[in-house]
Amino acid sequence: IGRHLPGQVLGLSLPPERPQRWYSISSAPGKEWVEVLYTKVEDGHLTPGLWQLEPGDEVWMQEPRGSFLDPDMERNESGRPAYAGDKVWWICNGTGVSPFLAMIRDEDHFPAELLSRRVLVYGCRTEQDAFGLAEIEAACVRRGLTCILCLSAGESGGTDRDAADGPGIHRHHGRLTSWPGLSHIPSHDRAMLCGASTMVAEVRERLQYRGMPLESIFAEIYF
Repeated sequence: IGRHLPGQVLGLSLPPERPQRWYSISSAPGKEWVEVLYTKVEDGHLTPGLWQLEPGDEVWMQEPRGSFLDPDMERNESGRPAYAGDKVWWICNGTGVSPFLAMIRDEDHFPAELLSRRVLVYGCRTEQDAFGLAEIEAACVRRGLTCILCLSAGESGGTDRDAADGPGIHRHHGRLTSWPGLSHIPSHDRAMLCGASTMVAEVRERLQYRGMPLESIFAEIYF
């Protein structure tokens, strides 16, 4: 396939006459292979077949496309002026972390000086369900990423630390939408939302209520 940008999607089908499905690419650009995240759906059109693939099996793909790009990276590519906000909030749940993993893995576009201005708010059931957690932890240590890991399984018990405390992984024991920090995201920042439609709609509404302009909120919905 052609070179992609972190945040773009890839069309997959098995075999080519079957309906195509689009998946966010989770691998960094420039690799000889490409990675996507998916959850097996028993009656799904594609994921049961993907689940059964063996090395050497064929998968039909369409070239990467899409514009769910980090606004600072897009600025660097096009030469547009810098945005006024000092942070970009990457907010996702489940496999919606996929485009943000691609960004974290792309150290050329996201060096420490840029990644240290990113806050990943990631909702999943347990830590074992968190895709790429080891790489996220490494990015927190080496490049200044801040991550709020929202764990919905078990009892709700508050948040370990506040995002304002700086880089590292901070655990919130409860759903992503119950994390108190959502109500304190500055309106001059920007946000990228990816995941379940209900989560995206609720978070977008709350950010707009806080005064964040719609043009500062970028969203990609997973169905």
